Amino acid sequence: MKQAMLGFLVFVAMCLSCVAVSAQEYVAGVFTTEGEPLPHATVAVLQPQCSGCEECAIIWQGEADHEGGVSFELPPLPPGEYSSRIFAAKAQGYAPSFRNEQQLREQDKTRLLFGLQPIVRRNTGTVLNDKGEPVTNAEIGFFTGVAEPWRSMSLYCPEFWGARTDAEGRFSYELTEKGRLCAYVLHPDYARELINLGRIAEDKPRPAPVTVSMMPGRVLYGWVKSGSPVAPAANAVVRVKLQPNCKCGSRTFQTTADEEGYYAFMGLPLGPTYARETICRIRVEHPRKPVGSPDSWRGDVRFTWPPGQLAVMQDVYFEEGVTIEGRVVNGLGGEPISSSRVKVDMWDTVQARKDGTFCFAVQPGVVRLEIRARIDGEWQVQHKTLHTKEDQDISGLEIVFGETAKPQLFSGCLGNSQTQWGLRVPWDRRAPTRQPGKPKD
Repeated sequence: MKQAMLGFLVFVAMCLSCVAVSAQEYVAGVFTTEGEPLPHATVAVLQPQCSGCEECAIIWQGEADHEGGVSFELPPLPPGEYSSRIFAAKAQGYAPSFRNEQQLREQDKTRLLFGLQPIVRRNTGTVLNDKGEPVTNAEIGFFTGVAEPWRSMSLYCPEFWGARTDAEGRFSYELTEKGRLCAYVLHPDYARELINLGRIAEDKPRPAPVTVSMMPGRVLYGWVKSGSPVAPAANAVVRVKLQPNCKCGSRTFQTTADEEGYYAFMGLPLGPTYARETICRIRVEHPRKPVGSPDSWRGDVRFTWPPGQLAVMQDVYFEEGVTIEGRVVNGLGGEPISSSRVKVDMWDTVQARKDGTFCFAVQPGVVRLEIRARIDGEWQVQHKTLHTKEDQDISGLEIVFGETAKPQLFSGCLGNSQTQWGLRVPWDRRAPTRQPGKPKD
């Protein structure tokens, strides 16, 4: 490598020698493929919206210094559905580059290098509807890979790498000499389209402009309700999994219900024409919904999409559970242990927040907890049994590690626990426009 890259590696070594680096601290360097640093490049951390979701959300973003270096800290990767986070980097005139955190963890690495390829071609595209009219304000989310409808698991994040169509339905994109570029085209009124934007090749150095035709998409909407008497479940996270009756895999989407429990999925894909039917599974996450089996798709709503029908109203109901709130602390110094995990009856695992607090709901009855906390690089385990009763929440449970003291109650507000129940979809993709119809009783 050239001197600039060598200098950056020396800089990393100095940082590692001065700072105690844990599994949560990362150091990244952004360079050209020739080894030159890219100052002020953008570095971001992306996370899938849910298990099986193709969309990613930005959970951290920063800027590299004049030597192309940046350091940042992340909380430990929680167990459960989100199996990995994605590190990404981009710079003006260069295509983004991506790294998988899972691969870094397998190699026991906390530093990474990005080599960005220069942009060599710019191309344009046009998005039209089934009547040949331009589609305005359609969202384009780019990613690299091979476009295989209903089988692609490529992750994309329009907020990090994307574009929108103008009043005439046009958008532009950039190509490098290596790698295939693909994209999703999304609009609330149409079924999302997966397109292949091509690549630079010797026999085709300048790709022709792309035309995308969008068809009316499916619409799934309804209200999420809970409790007795029945009431709206505000801000519930709703996930839908579409499973065509063919060997082409499933696709998962996510949105968030409003204050009245209303949710809507607009522009869902139609699926392969050779699929006789499409099975739809709906799963809800809410702070008051009891935790359960990891395969909880089976326990939620399941129906078959009616042939030839585009819009379906489906309400979802769940029984409210008993809320357990508490925190995990180090008894020697009283500091919260953010790396702690709480497992409920060998099923779901809850990751404690930065202040060591946790919050979840369970079915009334006997609840067995397994609490794990990492202290001085080693995991310690405690087991607790709680007897919960209906309509009697448990709050102020304190789990102490590092001494033999029994769990105590503490006073004070634990704060808003809503952030741990899934990532929110931006408003422009939540499609808040309501469909005709009234909520069922």
